[in-house]
Amino acid sequence: VLHDKWKHLHLKWNQQTGLYRPSEQTAAFSPSEIEEATLSPGIIHYIGWDKPWRKVRFHPLANEYDRFADRLETSPRIKPGFGDYLQAYASVSRLKKLRRQLKWQAWYKEKGYDLYR
Repeated sequence: VLHDKWKHLHLKWNQQTGLYRPSEQTAAFSPSEIEEATLSPGIIHYIGWDKPWRKVRFHPLANEYDRFADRLETSPRIKPGFGDYLQAYASVSRLKKLRRQLKWQAWYKEKGYDLYR
């Protein structure tokens, strides 16, 4: 239907969690494209199992979701308890996700984006 009638959009319009881990897919983009998409996303796709509306989440921009969700007339976010964290961090892969999340949070703060107030 749209054969040869589409345009390639900048990465910032399709910001996904894969952007936070080096891979073959991210290698196709320049460092400046990745930085712009990371610092100034147009659309954040919370793909995969790590959804920002879960109690314990690892996405570096989960708090951005909260910032917009707080504007809606919905139930307040239930803060995770100690048991939730114990359960979430019970596997090595989740500890790796936590490490990656903390790394990116520090990177955002270093760039002047204090998203974690």
